[in-house]
Amino acid sequence: MNRKSGDPARQLVPVPKALELQASLYLELPIGTAASIRQYTVGDSLPAGFSWERTQPAGPGRFDWYRMTIDESSVLIECVEEKILFTAMQTIRQLIDHHGPAYRLPCGMVEDWSDLEWRAVMLDISRDRVPTMGTLLSLIDLFAGLKYNQLQLYMEHTYAYTGHENVWEHASPLTPDEFRQLEAYCAARGIELVPNQNSFGHMERWLRHPEYHHLAEMPDGFIDPWDVFRPESSTLAPAVPGSLELVADLFSQLLPGRMSPYVNIGGDEPWELGQGRSETLCAQKGLDRVYVDFLEGIHRLAADYGKRIMVWADVLMKHPDVVKSLPGDMVLMDWGYEADHPFASECALLSDSGFDYVICAGNSAWNTIGGRWKNAEGNLLNAVKHAHANAHPARGLMVTEWGDNGHWQQLPIGIPGFILGSEAAWNGTDVHLLDMPWAVASSFREHPALLYGEWDHGHEREDVVPAVGPLAQALMRIEGIGEIYLEETGRPKIHNTTLLGALLLDHLAPYYAEDIARFAGYRFERELTELDRVDGLLATVPTGLLMQAELSWTARMLRFSCELGTERLSGSGLLPITGIPQPRAAELAAQLEVLIAEYRRLWQERSRPGGLGDSAGRLESLVKLFRNLPER
Repeated sequence: MNRKSGDPARQLVPVPKALELQASLYLELPIGTAASIRQYTVGDSLPAGFSWERTQPAGPGRFDWYRMTIDESSVLIECVEEKILFTAMQTIRQLIDHHGPAYRLPCGMVEDWSDLEWRAVMLDISRDRVPTMGTLLSLIDLFAGLKYNQLQLYMEHTYAYTGHENVWEHASPLTPDEFRQLEAYCAARGIELVPNQNSFGHMERWLRHPEYHHLAEMPDGFIDPWDVFRPESSTLAPAVPGSLELVADLFSQLLPGRMSPYVNIGGDEPWELGQGRSETLCAQKGLDRVYVDFLEGIHRLAADYGKRIMVWADVLMKHPDVVKSLPGDMVLMDWGYEADHPFASECALLSDSGFDYVICAGNSAWNTIGGRWKNAEGNLLNAVKHAHANAHPARGLMVTEWGDNGHWQQLPIGIPGFILGSEAAWNGTDVHLLDMPWAVASSFREHPALLYGEWDHGHEREDVVPAVGPLAQALMRIEGIGEIYLEETGRPKIHNTTLLGALLLDHLAPYYAEDIARFAGYRFERELTELDRVDGLLATVPTGLLMQAELSWTARMLRFSCELGTERLSGSGLLPITGIPQPRAAELAAQLEVLIAEYRRLWQERSRPGGLGDSAGRLESLVKLFRNLPER
């Protein structure tokens, strides 16, 4: 169902279970009261005229339940605990925004609750891009307004561990003090900040350094599952005692004093496990047993700090017989990022296991430049459907955004997925498909820092009203451009990217070449037409907004990929980059150099300097290929 103009509940995100408003009746709010509503955090005194009554929900499974009664003189909020008052106040904020003139709250009743206990976001801050504190605070405000209650910042090498400075010194990592600040900021907004440190696979940022070579499963490199040689090992060797000692050191610095009772230890994709230093051990005990034994060792380390571990479930899914031997308090994280991911069978398996589990879908922003909205929508709705489908339902839904291959996507590209994810997590048994341009514009209006790129921006919300509509429409059009190629019959869907994304990654990750070649003769006409429409929308936005510049860069980058694809696919197959005539290659290089200069400028608006060289360097390597082509 789509939002209808006559249904006031559909103008809130997530959509409340029950909303009844009385026509033309309002509670008049003094200016100071309206301001205190917007600034309200957990533990604050309620504004004048607001009262709280501790009340239990009418039935089980009503997470974060509250009921509000609003009349012309007062507001009564009923809920179980003080933290839920913050959730209710987010609904109050939206009611003021969408159903009443300024400083007026429509009278009526709201009763609402979440169908899932955990509504989580995970941001990748290890694939080059580490957000500034201001950016993180702005995003936390957005997530709190969308009623998420858990946040994880995925870390490999981007926490400032003492004694390991050589690993993170060029990464602009989070410091322990910054993590504490973020933890307190989250807690004041009803969000639990869960420490997240990959501790098994995806450790190449550590193992590339000589000091850690002795811990690597295959220090001289390995062939990955896609038959591509990787010169750096990515997996800690369980056969080496020092591997667990390293994890113990990291935990001793990351975990003490943390508010959350959980830590996400990763554990996904240990690609080369059993092929190197642990080969003999795996031959003796079995790869599955070696993997589980190492997890149990990490579990004991975390338990010393009173923490339960979360672990990605991809390896365990391949070895279901060993799951029953795991410590019973582990939380299994089932991830899958395609719209047709087999969540049905995986959730059934996890339900039968008896373990707490979380379903992890994605906003499909990574590897795409401009996103792939249809996939994101299908992935999120598929995930939440099966989170509820079994006798032992999932504890929550986590919406992830990754930064694979340089984290080229700009911040706005991930926002629509977070908005729909909040609706899916809250109303999983009856998800409402949102009017996405409207919902995105509403979020921009409520959180103007997203547009300006400054957390303490000093701009009034009214300043952005003329811009939010065109920006939201431009963003949602951009989100659809990468999937236009799917409408060509007989063409393949490219896994974990789009055709336009794959063309930009082909020289770095040759996984996509075969799929790209099947698009010989593809002309990109519809993509270019849509980009013209995006340009027209952005031209109506007042200048000076960071988000306008970010979306403009995204559109220009997609246009560049269309031009590159036209050159490489104009014949009967995939033309090598070296086959592009030199004058044309020089033109493409010049265009890309301008885009890279703007990319570097935009990076510094929201992200820390560490990682920029690596991220931009991936684009610069394509320029070098163009520039080094021989004359023809």
